[in-house]
Amino acid sequence: MHCRSWLFSGVLIGAVFASLFAAPSIAQQLPAPSGGIVDSTFAEVHFDRWITEGPTKQIPWNLEIDSPRLSSYQRIAAQVLVHVSSREFLRRSGSGRLKAFMQLTSQQGRVFQSHLSLDPDKQQNLAPDSEVQFYWGIFLLPGEYRLDVALADATTGEHNFLQRTLRVKPLKNDPLPGAWKGLPEVEFFGTQGDFEKAYLPDVDTALNLGIAAAHPVDLHILVNVAVPERVPVFGLGPVPASSTAFMRGLGDLLPLVKILGQLHLAHGTRGLELIDATRHGVVYTQNDFQTADWQGMKTALQAVNPNIIDVKSLQQRGRSAAFVRDRVLALLHPSAAASPGRAQVVILLSHEMDFSRSAKLPPVTLPANCNCKIFYLRLRPVYLLGYRDDIGKSLNGMNPRIFSVNSSKSARKALAAIIAEASQM
Repeated sequence: MHCRSWLFSGVLIGAVFASLFAAPSIAQQLPAPSGGIVDSTFAEVHFDRWITEGPTKQIPWNLEIDSPRLSSYQRIAAQVLVHVSSREFLRRSGSGRLKAFMQLTSQQGRVFQSHLSLDPDKQQNLAPDSEVQFYWGIFLLPGEYRLDVALADATTGEHNFLQRTLRVKPLKNDPLPGAWKGLPEVEFFGTQGDFEKAYLPDVDTALNLGIAAAHPVDLHILVNVAVPERVPVFGLGPVPASSTAFMRGLGDLLPLVKILGQLHLAHGTRGLELIDATRHGVVYTQNDFQTADWQGMKTALQAVNPNIIDVKSLQQRGRSAAFVRDRVLALLHPSAAASPGRAQVVILLSHEMDFSRSAKLPPVTLPANCNCKIFYLRLRPVYLLGYRDDIGKSLNGMNPRIFSVNSSKSARKALAAIIAEASQM
């Protein structure tokens, strides 16, 4: 389900398992009067002439263009990568000497431009046997686009140029047909750090989604950021959870957190709580989740160390399922008592967790006066298939709606069902 690195743009340095990102310069991209995006750096090269002259290869490179697909952010995304060997790059080293350019032209003739160059300070991290990847992530609306990609050496004047066609098909039987209304036709995005890759905080455009209930809705988003204690790895079997597994888990969770934070509520409130079911702790709380406090959330997540578990948590492992259940009830009970007649919605996000040491929990009955619904998005990426789901068992007696999510498409169906059911409250 996790849309790996092809969702993120920038410049990568290093081998497959040791990459360094540098984001494109957004400051040099300006809205065009026609509705496109103009990058001022294009004026420094002969890009229009290169289009006329056609394909050229004067610099060793490899170009990779990934087909547009539905991403974890519920938008169609594509990837464009220009690969240059480190030896070739270092041979042409210099401040901004080697630059990559990309231009998209829509069927209506609107032009969207972006360029990438590597910060000279980061060249020292480039190993001789690695490579540099000029790397774009692009959100696109359905349609056909002409894609022009170039690589240029500012000192020698050498350049490469290639043209392709990107066809972005609309989704078949889309359960959220109006979700992209009002979004830009083309949107570039870049990231600098591992946490930003999962949330894309610089992308502030929002999906057109909302809950239209008869009563005011108090929406509680509860997210378990813990990863299973032993994560299956292909070829190795189950291995202990690590920082790598934690980041991969956030890559599954945070796109959904971002989407749920964009849900429009005609009347009501929205809160966010991140918990760690393994360590029985609340990681982060934002009571007013109308606008995400990304820096606060990031700081809290950075403090989580999946490689270490304290003695108290080890001693109380049997209470993990009870901890999740208690956090759900803690969100519902005060809200129901303080605001009778309001609709209470809890959306729980978690990977499947095996709490085999947990004691069996008795069923819990929700308050009689609570107009409540509990939705559980159970993330089941391929690397966790076959895992027990004790998170779902912890909700015994609460009549939860459980959705198994193992792809962007299944996540979209689940979101559509949640919106439809919450809107009937």
